[in-house]
Amino acid sequence: KEKEKEKEKEKEKEKDKNQEEESESVVPVGKFITDSFYGVSENWIECENCNKQRHRNDTFMDVSLTIDDQPSVEASLRQFLAPEILGSDNAVHCEHCEAKHPAKKGIRFRTLPYVLTFQLQRFAMNWAFGTRTKLSNAFSFPDRVDM
Repeated sequence: KEKEKEKEKEKEKEKDKNQEEESESVVPVGKFITDSFYGVSENWIECENCNKQRHRNDTFMDVSLTIDDQPSVEASLRQFLAPEILGSDNAVHCEHCEAKHPAKKGIRFRTLPYVLTFQLQRFAMNWAFGTRTKLSNAFSFPDRVDM
C-alpha cells in the first residue's frame, strides 16, 4: 500500500509540474485581448481664457469614424481628432478661472493597440422623415495609416 501511495504522490507531483510548465507558456486570454486590442486615449478640455487644460484617460477597443462627407479613413480620422469649440451656449466651468468660459475640447491617442479597429458609422439620421438612411458614398481605405 505504501508503494501505491508513493506512486500516486509521484504522479500528482508530475501532473502539477506539467500544469506549471503549461501555465508559464500560455498567455491568459484576457491579457492577450488587452495587449492586442486595447488602447488609451486622452480627452482634454482647454479654457480659452487661461489656456489651462484638464485631461482624462480612457481605454478603447475601436475608433468610431464618420463616413458621411468624408472621402477616406485619413480624412475621417482628422475630423475625429479635430478640436471642437465649445462656445458661450455650452461653455465649460474652468476650475482655474472659477467661471464659465468658451473652451476647446478634443481627443488624442496616448497608446495605440497592436490591432486598431475602425468602426464606420454607415447610417445617418434623416430628420425630415424620422428614419435612418444607409450611406453609400465612396470611402477609400489605404494599405497603411500613419498614426
